[in-house]
Amino acid sequence: HKIEMWTYDDEENKPRKKLIQLRPIHYARFTDDWEHHGRIYTGRLGHQNRRRMEERSTITFNGERSVELDYSGLHTRMMYHLEGLEFKTDPYALWGDKTTDGARLLAKQFINSLINADSPQSAISACNMAMNYKNREGERKKGKALLDASRLYEAWKETGLKFADLLPIVLNSHQPISHLFGCDMGMRLMNLDGKIALKILYQFSRKWIPCLSCHDSFIIPATHEQDLFRSMHKFYKLEMGFLPIVK
Repeated sequence: HKIEMWTYDDEENKPRKKLIQLRPIHYARFTDDWEHHGRIYTGRLGHQNRRRMEERSTITFNGERSVELDYSGLHTRMMYHLEGLEFKTDPYALWGDKTTDGARLLAKQFINSLINADSPQSAISACNMAMNYKNREGERKKGKALLDASRLYEAWKETGLKFADLLPIVLNSHQPISHLFGCDMGMRLMNLDGKIALKILYQFSRKWIPCLSCHDSFIIPATHEQDLFRSMHKFYKLEMGFLPIVK
């Protein structure tokens, strides 16, 4: 299959007047042993570092448009399921119906950092760095990293929320799994979502249907959207024992 996508200017976020051809190669990356990490990545000519709405949404397979479905709140929901608890709401809507888009974006960034960090302070530092327009080497960020930093900064200006202020709110909102935050759970969770992703990719490869993995989401020709929806439910439940939320 010929997989193509429109590219965007790194600074101005404007589409260039040409298509690029993607050559994604999926591979699993492990850390220390076979039970940690194991998430599916793609090479530099793949799609994972591309912006979802601005770029990945333009992907075509032999000229056919694509759709992207994702597991909503994947790792937070997984932690509830590992504890044997059902969880069907939005894990990032910490203020219920009063949660604004900006507040949700900050909450999502912080919760996912808490899951991957070895301490709450490390998560706060990681989030502040993600909001900075410069990287750790002092160079201005580019592409997706710059766009993400800009969106976090705008959300911070809109809400006035600091990441440190979110810690007690997160722990209170997710009290049943609060003991799992800040203890490097991400390595275990990525191992689980990597297993699920492999099963989904294998199923479609056996049918000669192209399917691209983006960790918690998958891109497929639009004519196979319902097949992907069913597969994402099936293999998640086989691994976790609960049904996911797929959007």
